Amino acid sequence: MSTIITTKKKINLGGRVKLINKRFINETLVFVKKPLLLTNKYHPAMKKQFTFVTLLLILISSFSFGQEAQDHKYSDAFIENCIREVFQDQADELVFNSSSRRLAVITDFFKNNISVEYRPEYHGKGFDLISSLGLNNKYNSSLQVDIHYDSSVFNPLKYRFSMNPRSKEMYRIDNTDYIISIYPSK
Repeated sequence: MSTIITTKKKINLGGRVKLINKRFINETLVFVKKPLLLTNKYHPAMKKQFTFVTLLLILISSFSFGQEAQDHKYSDAFIENCIREVFQDQADELVFNSSSRRLAVITDFFKNNISVEYRPEYHGKGFDLISSLGLNNKYNSSLQVDIHYDSSVFNPLKYRFSMNPRSKEMYRIDNTDYIISIYPSK
């Protein structure tokens, strides 16, 4: 009958720790090698890989967070629909066929001066609500304040935003985490 006794011993080999099992089988010493365990001293190539992977993860997470903030570019057709919704049957006379610069100002407002961003980190902050601005309902008395945000139908022209503020203005769309930013003209 043979008896097996196992002991473990750590041997320090230049900053690396090697774990060796000693087994005594019938009083004969047998060494069994185990994988190297790394201590505080990492191999330089591993440090570079770890740094690269860490930076890559940070970059990817910042891009994914940035996707929540949307810089919505409005098409000319969408802008025209917004104008027609607000001005109704007076749209051609007051905006499209007018000698005033109203169409240029409205188009510039949509393309350059407004952004809508999903910003849950601003939840609970004291932004004015868009409902507090009032509606541009002189030509369309059936306009209503938006309760939810849908980028395909949200019409900022319905609200009495300053089209050319002196400094950036921010408003919350009621009952949402969407923030509307109005920028001064460039």
